[in-house]
Amino acid sequence: MLYQLLIGVTPFRGDTVLEVLSQHALDDLVPPREAASDADIPESVEAIVMRCLARNPDDRFQTASELEVGGRRTDRRADIGHQRRAARP
Repeated sequence: MLYQLLIGVTPFRGDTVLEVLSQHALDDLVPPREAASDADIPESVEAIVMRCLARNPDDRFQTASELEVGGRRTDRRADIGHQRRAARP
């Protein structure tokens, strides 16, 4: 759902459930920043989305608390990046 919220489409699309399941099992996920190159998606947010959608369950956040910590780190990085961009002449 995070992927869809960021770029407006689901990560895998097909005309049938079987097509979508096949893509999910066999195809690589297109990173959000690549799928929506015109969107201003921070790398740190993309990293969270990609980790949430990792094919291997061991590569995903294991708890909601881990995801929360990742989100807080992203918030801090985004704030720093925003301050740097605003300070540029």
